[in-house]
Amino acid sequence: MHQLKSNDTTSRNGSAFWVALFALAVFLLGGLGILFVTHLDRGGPPVDEQRNQARLHTRQKLDVEDARLLSATEWADKEKGLARIPIQKAMDIAAVKLAAKAVEASAVAVPTPTPVPPPVEETKTAPAAEAPPQTVPAAPAPTPEAAP
Repeated sequence: MHQLKSNDTTSRNGSAFWVALFALAVFLLGGLGILFVTHLDRGGPPVDEQRNQARLHTRQKLDVEDARLLSATEWADKEKGLARIPIQKAMDIAAVKLAAKAVEASAVAVPTPTPVPPPVEETKTAPAAEAPPQTVPAAPAPTPEAAP
């Protein structure tokens, strides 16, 4: 039979300690590496910041151009006779045209609804008087002649 000696126990405890210490060191060094990479100063603004500034500048230019188009009176397409006018003026013109328009019957064909029969109402009747319970006739009594 094999008996454990004090040297066997010490070597097991010692190797477990070194494995745990090594795992802790790897964990800490990995964490430090991640922190270093994520907070690394590359000098100058990050790429995302440059893209954000370019997109913001483009958006501001488009907003200015849209505001100008929505408030200007000019030809949109002179050959087709399309003019651009401010929104408020267009709404005023549309309101005047709609107010002057006569009300007519709609040209939309609406199908007639399918008739539905009215719901059937249940008539409430008074409960019928209870009939007396029916009795089952008893077996005929034996006659005295049949007795032995």
